[in-house]
Amino acid sequence: MLAASPDGTIWYVTEDAPIWPSIGRLDASGGVTQFAVSRVGYLSDLAVAPDGTIWYAGSSGYGLPGSPIFDSRIGQLHPDGHFSEILLPDPSSAPRQIITAPDGSVWFAERRAIGRITSTLKLAEFPLAPGDFTGGISFDANGNLWVAKTNAFGSPAVAQLNPRLPVCRRCTQTVPFRLR
Repeated sequence: MLAASPDGTIWYVTEDAPIWPSIGRLDASGGVTQFAVSRVGYLSDLAVAPDGTIWYAGSSGYGLPGSPIFDSRIGQLHPDGHFSEILLPDPSSAPRQIITAPDGSVWFAERRAIGRITSTLKLAEFPLAPGDFTGGISFDANGNLWVAKTNAFGSPAVAQLNPRLPVCRRCTQTVPFRLR
């Protein structure tokens, strides 16, 4: 996983740290700094916020289907080097992708839901329809959040998330497609 800061810094995840995974920083002059992420066994993604904070998604299990997951969390590596983390209510949610929004919030894809953490650190989760699984998430040029998902039958679709609608209608404008 890689993410770039506006100042040219490259951030990356390494799994070969002695005990825990780490987040690495490669600055514009070629300097490398590693930040060990404690209590997280697996980092699935990271993103750079406009204020320079690095957000990451992880779990203390392996995050692979069938493997035990002990907890799931979203964390922050602050510009001064300290960490803070938010435990997700469902320990098996296994967050996998994380992106920052123009309003300062952070959005992430869990196995069966989309999560958001506001700039004031309030957590909200938006479950998908029963049987749906998330793939990836992305904002379009108008600030709309789109979700790649599959249903229980394996049919892929792309949907726009509207968090103001009830659970089963949140993903509107579903566009099914066939893989070629």
